Amino acid sequence: MPAVIHVLNMELLKEWWATSGEFFALLRHPFSKVPLRRLFLCTQSNWDDTLAEWVAIQLIWSIVINIIANILLIALGGVSYVGWAIFNCIVGVITSYLYSHLAWFGVLKKGGCLCFLCVCCTGAQILNLIFGVWLILWAAILIADSAIYISYFDLGFLYTILYASNAIPLCYMGMCCVKIWHNHGDEGLPGQVKVESSVTQIGASL
Repeated sequence: MPAVIHVLNMELLKEWWATSGEFFALLRHPFSKVPLRRLFLCTQSNWDDTLAEWVAIQLIWSIVINIIANILLIALGGVSYVGWAIFNCIVGVITSYLYSHLAWFGVLKKGGCLCFLCVCCTGAQILNLIFGVWLILWAAILIADSAIYISYFDLGFLYTILYASNAIPLCYMGMCCVKIWHNHGDEGLPGQVKVESSVTQIGASL
């Protein structure tokens, strides 16, 4: 199957959104595919199922931690931090949702997916490697970003620990993506690339 570059492809966006029901079903039944005691192991019988579990854990954990951490931020910093805490919470949850849903959809449904603004590339296993490495790097950035709060308050380290803990599921998601790529390593780079665009489709219909 050739890799596909999507430019302003609304059909791909609709396809992604149509999987919302299946995606949110993962949140209702965590650990149904892989038991908790096995999730942290570096060897898995099915990395697809392991990624699905970590995707659900990442989003659930992010929602819980963002709420607790930002309540703590207000408690430590006072009412002057209310606006910043609300902003942090909203951005954190939305970012986690996008990473979770895109990882699940891109890796497990499209065989690899990377998006930047209005351009997406799907259907190449090498994209799973790139996305996995990016998730691990993003986890490291998240830890570094949270460290600045240590010096803000006497108990700032508590906020740092809570906020930085989001990096754990992100790292494991990244590892799953890399493992899935490794298991399909013999596929190599895509031999063919095609471009799909809603703009082209609209122009052809005029």
